[in-house]
Amino acid sequence: ERLKAKVKILQDLKRRGIWLLDVSIFGWYISQPQKYKRSAISNEVHRQAKARPPLGLKAPSLALSWELYTKHLIRQVAKEGHLKLLVPIGVEVELAITRRRMSDAVSVCEGAEVTDTMPAPNAWIPGGYGEFHAKLAALVDKAAPRMNV
Repeated sequence: ERLKAKVKILQDLKRRGIWLLDVSIFGWYISQPQKYKRSAISNEVHRQAKARPPLGLKAPSLALSWELYTKHLIRQVAKEGHLKLLVPIGVEVELAITRRRMSDAVSVCEGAEVTDTMPAPNAWIPGGYGEFHAKLAALVDKAAPRMNV
């Protein structure tokens, strides 16, 4: 049920011209159980970093995914008039792709814009995601109000 609900939300956003940009055309992270460690200094419990592919490869792989595939898809959708907002997901995406590249891609469509970057789903956000969800909902409702049919 959760997966169906997520797909329904994504389809609704797409229909309204809102695209969430994660860039990578392949999965970067390997699913692993979370591990914790107690700090010897503060005695607090902290999440341990999970094993990842070499970090130095992440930005280049995101940039290649953008240049070889994602950029062209975004431009096509924008040219066809089906793009109102491009929402970058994750600071690493913005750093690897750059706001200029994203803006250039959507510039083929008058009125399309790149929003502020939203945190990645795996980001550690003190206080939670509520503030970001509210901001995103307001941006979406302003750019593409929901039609009651």
